[in-house]
Amino acid sequence: MKSPFEIVTLLLATISPAFAAEIPFDKAEEFPASAYDLIAEKRVVWLGEMHGTREGPRLFLGLVRLVSRHHASPPVVALEIPTTEQRALDRYLVTGDDAVLRASPFFKSEIKDGRSSVAMVQLLSQLRAEKLAAVLCFDSVAATTPQERDTAMAQNLKRFAKKYPDAKLLVLSGGIHAQRVDGTDWDPKYRPAAFELSPWLDSIVTFDLAFESGTIWALTDKGFAEHKVKGERWTGTAPHYITLHPQRTHGYDGAIFTRKLTGSPAW
Repeated sequence: MKSPFEIVTLLLATISPAFAAEIPFDKAEEFPASAYDLIAEKRVVWLGEMHGTREGPRLFLGLVRLVSRHHASPPVVALEIPTTEQRALDRYLVTGDDAVLRASPFFKSEIKDGRSSVAMVQLLSQLRAEKLAAVLCFDSVAATTPQERDTAMAQNLKRFAKKYPDAKLLVLSGGIHAQRVDGTDWDPKYRPAAFELSPWLDSIVTFDLAFESGTIWALTDKGFAEHKVKGERWTGTAPHYITLHPQRTHGYDGAIFTRKLTGSPAW
């Protein structure tokens, strides 16, 4: 039986990164203004990443900056961090004291899966410095099954959308949670968080993190280590692009591409 990491890697390798016109750009944190047209009418903008990379959080920061420049209200950021960590996160965003995070169960846990990476802490530091958005945790620690976890994630995001009715909700999570179709290779009845949220709030656009090759830090049955990954080649010349597919593909409405992934170790 393949591990979840192996299954996700195989799935992403089958996704062709470009089905429609791509909007290229040079710097991960700086999306072109034209990219906003792809998300302007959506309440929820969701990036499904492979945990443990430098590029996922950096591209997500680019989305936050893009929305903050063009939308009337400041965005709300939702991160795949347990809701029980919200108090510690709030204290860090006020004080900037790294010790607050290092003392939190999530960041000091010996179980690493890429979400508590150096790049994720750098994202938090930048969000704190720029004060672009409220930052909320939406993962669940009370769930006892993967399905209960995704359902709880959707409920938390629904609550955030109600609390901030004028804001765009920008979500960063693992790729499976961002899929807007039910069923996975290992469970045809599985309902990802984005799929669970869609019946209540259909104003969602989800992007897959596409790439050509690189490395990620991930947890497998052999432990937490850096692994090589391979995606699909893009014939363009820019290091990044964003695109919407003509029709939803593998559960995603579009893709955000980076030429090469670079693993980001645990913080």
